[in-house]
Amino acid sequence: LGGQWVLGRGPTPPCPPQVWRGCHLRLFTVALLEDNSERLRRLLEAVARRRALPAQVHVVELHDGDVSDYTYERTLMMEQRSQMLRQLRQAQ
Repeated sequence: LGGQWVLGRGPTPPCPPQVWRGCHLRLFTVALLEDNSERLRRLLEAVARRRALPAQVHVVELHDGDVSDYTYERTLMMEQRSQMLRQLRQAQ
């Protein structure tokens, strides 16, 4: 499996066990510097265990401004993509 970012909240995509077998799963989450990063890491590890996913959990701490800039950029990209898809549908 190639590397892939999973963004947002929602159910874990269903994958058969043979897809995950032998893979090293690393989960990354972003936290603000004032967040309790250790608690967040333990919580994400517990979620992975409940789903029987052996995973390494990493918490990336960022300043509030960095998170806001990234969120704005990703939102803009998603809006542009949605607009392009609407235009393609109308052209068909």
